[in-house]
Amino acid sequence: MSFFLINDIRLNLPMGWVPFQLLYLGPFSNVRCNYADEEAVRDASIEDLDADTIKLYMMERFSPVFRGKNIDELTMKDYSLDQMAGFVIKGATIERLLRNLRFIRPDGQMTKAAMMLFGKYTQRWLPEITAKCICFFGNSVGGTQFRDKMHDMEIEGNLLHQYRTIMNFFTRNLRKVQVKREFNSLGEMEIPYESLTEYVVNALVHRSLNIKTPIRIFIFDDRVEIHSPGSLPNGLTIEDVKNGTSMPRNVFLFTNANYLLPYTGAGSGVRRALEYDPDAVFSNGVSDKEITHASNEFVITIPRKSSQVTDQSNLVTDQASSKSEQVTDQPHRKSDQVPDPVISKTDPAYFEADPPIDPVPSKSDLPTDPVRLKLSKKQQDIRNFCSVPRSRKEILERAGVSAHFDNRKKYIYDLVEAGVLEPTIPEKPNDPNQKYRRKK
Repeated sequence: MSFFLINDIRLNLPMGWVPFQLLYLGPFSNVRCNYADEEAVRDASIEDLDADTIKLYMMERFSPVFRGKNIDELTMKDYSLDQMAGFVIKGATIERLLRNLRFIRPDGQMTKAAMMLFGKYTQRWLPEITAKCICFFGNSVGGTQFRDKMHDMEIEGNLLHQYRTIMNFFTRNLRKVQVKREFNSLGEMEIPYESLTEYVVNALVHRSLNIKTPIRIFIFDDRVEIHSPGSLPNGLTIEDVKNGTSMPRNVFLFTNANYLLPYTGAGSGVRRALEYDPDAVFSNGVSDKEITHASNEFVITIPRKSSQVTDQSNLVTDQASSKSEQVTDQPHRKSDQVPDPVISKTDPAYFEADPPIDPVPSKSDLPTDPVRLKLSKKQQDIRNFCSVPRSRKEILERAGVSAHFDNRKKYIYDLVEAGVLEPTIPEKPNDPNQKYRRKK
């Protein structure tokens, strides 16, 4: 639903529907169209927005400005929001910049898009902007036994936080499968990570804001389902979506979220996801109680490649895999007992930036047989964390360790050598703007 203001008279109209008479109104008529993502969040202010998320957005959107001033994600914390806004527009404050970018409306109220992208606690103002994530035993949504059921407090936050939390949920609940012949080769998720990324971003950005229900994400023994509130808008069909037709429901949110979330905004996301996993099935506004669909939602169903037939077989498999992990880990226990060098977060040294030039480890310091690298849970988390490029400092803070070389080697260089991560500037390993991303 959208509304038009004609001479300050509000007309509520279906999304994408424009009255014929508006086509003949001159350019100076008092006509304004507001979509749901541009509506006001009453009583919210800049104080309710997260400064670090705004900085990440600015660093991406105005990257040439900050590169010219040698400011990166390591050093941006040294500047206030007003200072960073002043780099973009000379003399501007962050409030003025947000007004110019239309995150703050002319009446001074914050938009829903601003709260969804930057909110410290988005659900205080928009309680429906969240997700329910459940991993079931069996294949029925009516099941009462769960392998994993995420608490509401874990998922609550802005869209960037929700994206990271949902992807971690998938990582810890989907199986790893061997794709190479070597016994010790790194396993890959049974559903391609890249496909899940596209589908999750699609649900977060394109959901209906007028339907007051959360996104629902279910993992069953034989499939994964992603339920996004609202059927396809503006007459779009499933074939249109598969062919790459882009007609976003939340236009303002869509054009700004790509500076925080990993998508291009060119309409190629679903096509790319289907290239990774062509077995996904789309359902648009189809009510089906057997497969948990509602008539007012868009559902993506992805078959699992390594599903179990019965609940009992799952239990046996889990027990067997647990025992095998104990046997596999036995030779490594001694080395695992050596703790990482850690600095308390209360220690000022924890927040010190890495040295401007980080010596590249010699080949003797790196694994000689990368295919045999077995990722720890923390290293797996780092791999998923780097679905968008991350600096060394961000990676080490994520791991909760100091900038000691051993930690850099364990959580960055070893993963690069194993083909898990890749540098964004490979021709200049010591570049101060170097970041690392998950290797595709």
